[in-house]
Amino acid sequence: MGLSWLNPGRWLLYLALLAALGVGIYRLDQSRQQLGYDKAQAEYTSAALKAEQAARAKEQELLTARTKVEAIYAKHKKAAAADAGAAADELDRLRIALANAPAVNPGASASAPAGTDAGTNVVNQLFGACAQTLVGLAREADGLEARLVGLQQYVSQVCLKPP
Repeated sequence: MGLSWLNPGRWLLYLALLAALGVGIYRLDQSRQQLGYDKAQAEYTSAALKAEQAARAKEQELLTARTKVEAIYAKHKKAAAADAGAAADELDRLRIALANAPAVNPGASASAPAGTDAGTNVVNQLFGACAQTLVGLAREADGLEARLVGLQQYVSQVCLKPP
């Protein structure tokens, strides 16, 4: 019994048990690390999914706002085109009326200086009033243009800018 501790088979058995214990501890540690890694990855994936859903909701909201702004812009553009067409028609009508002005007042003499008879004064007053109206329309068009530029900047800065 005194020499049994010197048996190489027993020492090999002890070494094998210690090696198995070391491998078991190593694998247990690796398993714990993998569980921690999997948990962290699941948390990051969940956070990324929530962030993506929030970004998609924000994108949808911005697209809705963009569509709304584009509809308002189209409405204003259509109204401005109609106003411009009406102004052009009115201007053509006035030009025709001015061209036919001497024919409207047959009593006016051809030798009288321009602007001396009553018919010409009425035409000049009418033309002045129309000119003032056209100036007002031009101011309104400038205001609409400023609003349009503002809406376009809003669309380009807010709706088209990546989050």
